[in-house]
Amino acid sequence: MKNIFEKWKRLINEDNDLLSKLDLDDEFKTYLEKHGIEGAIHNFSFAIPNRKAIDTIKKYSPIIEIGAGNGYWAKLLAQEGVDIHAYDAYTSSKHFSVQKGGPKKIKEEPDRTLFLCYPDLDSSMAYNCLVNYQKQLQNGKVLIIIGEPGLTGDDRFWDGIENLNLNEIHKVELPHFPSYWANLHVYKL
Repeated sequence: MKNIFEKWKRLINEDNDLLSKLDLDDEFKTYLEKHGIEGAIHNFSFAIPNRKAIDTIKKYSPIIEIGAGNGYWAKLLAQEGVDIHAYDAYTSSKHFSVQKGGPKKIKEEPDRTLFLCYPDLDSSMAYNCLVNYQKQLQNGKVLIIIGEPGLTGDDRFWDGIENLNLNEIHKVELPHFPSYWANLHVYKL
């Protein structure tokens, strides 16, 4: 019987060279093999990074990530030289030093690009971030989100993107776990 990592690899619906494209570190791969998809999501992220996503975010450094969870994406970005500050409702040092903070932190760090990674569907956090980030958007900053309407962020968040007339200027398709898909979107006024 093939190990769970091989089953996961097939489920992502990518080509045979997927693992090299994902740039997953050994810790992630080992954890996935031992604990399966749900365990990997809990310990790392709902969204699976790839080289193109990391390189896209890197262009907009410095970054402020709100809702950073355990800091897996922040860790990968920092390893690539991205200047990133990561915040969540709870502190974590599992992968990166995630500090306690939420949408109000955006106003304290106005020179940073906002990055949201898979914000909770039933939470107003993403919408509150958008409200706090409007001035930066008007001054030419971009919004980076990994998510999709109906799967991440509440309806007010996605309606807010539409109401602000934000234009998608870049999209990166991400590999995904079954039932947890989302792409990286870059929006600008």
